[in-house]
Amino acid sequence: QFRTFVTDHIRRVAAFPAEARLLEEGEEHLPHALAKRIRAKREAYEDLACDFVEGAAGSRGGRRPALRLRVRMLLGMADRVARDAARADSPPQPQRLARSVIDVFLHGIRR
Repeated sequence: QFRTFVTDHIRRVAAFPAEARLLEEGEEHLPHALAKRIRAKREAYEDLACDFVEGAAGSRGGRRPALRLRVRMLLGMADRVARDAARADSPPQPQRLARSVIDVFLHGIRR
């Protein structure tokens, strides 16, 4: 489930990079009501991602703020590789990219 979640995230960001960038950081330029809705959707998405990360790490009941920070790091890594892949000459390979992101996220860069 965790790999599927990250693969789907990468696939969507690569397919819609401008929209993903807006959801990631562009709300301050939007009307308050719209920005509030986008923030709520982002928080719900991050909550879902927290559940997947907890399951993948085999830990439940951890501190949610620390977990949310880790999830934002994971999504940031996935966003970056997806946007880079979207700009490449060849079509993105979300499954391969997701494996790399997950490996670094779970095991570190030295592995």
